[in-house]
Amino acid sequence: MNIKQILINILPAWCLQTLINTKNTGRKHSSAIQNIGRHCIPQKRVLISYVNDYLYIKDWTNQTSTRNVECAEIVDAFLRKDCCVDICRHDDISITNKQYDIIFGFGEAYRKSIKNNPTATKILYLTEKPPYYSAKKEQERIENLYQRHGIKVPVSRSGLFYCDEDMANYDACVIIGQEKDVRLLKKQPTFAIYPTGLINKEFQLTTEITDKQKSSFLWLGSRGAVHKGLDLLFDVFAKHPDFTLHVAGLNAIDKKRLLKIMPSNVVDHGFVNIRSKHFSDLANSCSFIISASCSEGVSTALLTGMNHGLIPLRSDECSIPFESVGEVFEDNTIDCIEQVVMKWASMQSEVLIHHRQEVMEFARQNFNINQFSNNIHDIIGTIIGD
Repeated sequence: MNIKQILINILPAWCLQTLINTKNTGRKHSSAIQNIGRHCIPQKRVLISYVNDYLYIKDWTNQTSTRNVECAEIVDAFLRKDCCVDICRHDDISITNKQYDIIFGFGEAYRKSIKNNPTATKILYLTEKPPYYSAKKEQERIENLYQRHGIKVPVSRSGLFYCDEDMANYDACVIIGQEKDVRLLKKQPTFAIYPTGLINKEFQLTTEITDKQKSSFLWLGSRGAVHKGLDLLFDVFAKHPDFTLHVAGLNAIDKKRLLKIMPSNVVDHGFVNIRSKHFSDLANSCSFIISASCSEGVSTALLTGMNHGLIPLRSDECSIPFESVGEVFEDNTIDCIEQVVMKWASMQSEVLIHHRQEVMEFARQNFNINQFSNNIHDIIGTIIGD
């Protein structure tokens, strides 16, 4: 056991969070990249305030997040409109005093830049539900957990990248979500777009499903386990010791906070690289991916699971389109989630095999990088014209 693991085991959750916040505050930003696509002729100048990690990637086959490939397509959309592009992290304000014709993205760099460029076209990139909606939903979950178990947790996901001011400060908005999510924004125009999911290219979908696989479910997440409904699933699976809930991506702080309610039939895999044999084996050992998240743009965790034939059982807030794929919980109560879990676990293996094949084909046809590329190119073209 290394020093990091020892500290995680012995330090309380609040202390771990303080250490992480201190580390992040002191982090050196990757340098902003300027003048991508620069020509000698006059061009529209664009600032993208998002992420710029993708410009430093050496191995594209080992990505653990979808945002880098999606960011690359956003840059390409502007380059194809013959724009000159600068790109920085959302929290890097080092180049926000430059003059721009178009500002795309979110975060402090976006806010600073639109203040310094009042005549620029402002395009907000909203990768989650609006802050007023997300904050309300997460607070309800926090209160619900305290009522059920007396566990207090802080807000962990809402308000990190967006504020209410952003919702009134754009000329156009691109929202990760379904068309129906556009109604959550009072200001128009708003364009909805679906993200992508990761794919393990070595994965081969199993052609058999055992009783063990029928009763095995995967929760795939990250920071903010209460926001993503893991505590609710713990309560459901505690009532069904013959079922297994596999958990991937649960961070150390969330685990400490929820440890006392974690039932014995939960298997914590820690961080799992989607492109690893571990994930491939895990996806075939389960039949379902499950999430009771209270607010998502679109759950890329569910899309990733679906890309590997896992049947999505989820809250409506996960924003996975087409309700005929898997099942959407009528509400996020423990009783309702339990009924859905029991229903699907009791299905015949032949039926589940058919569903898994359909889910994988559906996901890979609809949530791939080519679809995202075509959509973001169309949207950018509509907003800025030729």
